[in-house]
Amino acid sequence: MFDGVKYKITSVKANAFKGNKKVTKAIISKNVTKVGKNAFANMKNLKAVTFTSKKLKTIGANAFKGDKKLKLIKIKSKKLKSIGKKSFVGVKNCTVKVLKAKKNAYTKILKKAGFKGKLK
Repeated sequence: MFDGVKYKITSVKANAFKGNKKVTKAIISKNVTKVGKNAFANMKNLKAVTFTSKKLKTIGANAFKGDKKLKLIKIKSKKLKSIGKKSFVGVKNCTVKVLKAKKNAYTKILKKAGFKGKLK
């Protein structure tokens, strides 16, 4: 809600939070279907991201690149089709939690994107 008006957010723009030093946790709303490239890149203090959207289909290239403190990503979507290349460059010791039914499919998508952490 902004200025008394409720908006339906369906995407996170490319570079939306890139380089932000203050945000430590992000919760992405239920209507988001797309996350643009570099959306969360080089965020110095980002530790956790939760995608509550069950409609999320794509996460752009370099989405989490350089997020050295990122430890947890939760994905509640059943529709994720792709995560862009190099999205996890510089991300160490991160855990991605997904729906049990999607674990095998998302393992392939995450590996293609360069993810080397734990998948639960």
